[in-house]
Amino acid sequence: MGNWTLSADGKTLDDAFTAYRPDGSTTNVHYTYQRAAGSSGFSGLWDSVSAEVGSDIELEIQPYDGDGLSFSSHDLRTPQNITFDGHDHPNPGPDVPSGSTSSDRRMNRRGVEITNKIRGKITDTRQIEVSTDQKTLTMSIRQAGRKQAQKHPGV
Repeated sequence: MGNWTLSADGKTLDDAFTAYRPDGSTTNVHYTYQRAAGSSGFSGLWDSVSAEVGSDIELEIQPYDGDGLSFSSHDLRTPQNITFDGHDHPNPGPDVPSGSTSSDRRMNRRGVEITNKIRGKITDTRQIEVSTDQKTLTMSIRQAGRKQAQKHPGV
């Protein structure tokens, strides 16, 4: 469920979104968008400039198959296992669209980039990076065709 608020000047859209999990718990997320195209009202192209998650998200990251990583959480039914060989690998799971793949690369010692595709077409690119003090994990998600990435600090 989302509650949209358009700024008086029509340049900013706020979205207070509540997602309901199968167990009845909720996740609250606040998105802020800036107008990229269009002139008035809700119609137009909007780029996300922020997202604030209003509940704890627990993400477990473990070593996988040599130098790879495995991501799991209570929201994921199947862990996402990544390798850094530059090849597309099928994404497993019951809720994954047919033809869904990902390829992965290390950006640096503290960061990785995951490129998700459906039938060869890029859907999003995720950059996950651990802070230098190793206390904060930030995930930035850039949807295909969007100028700015959504940042999820403290994920």
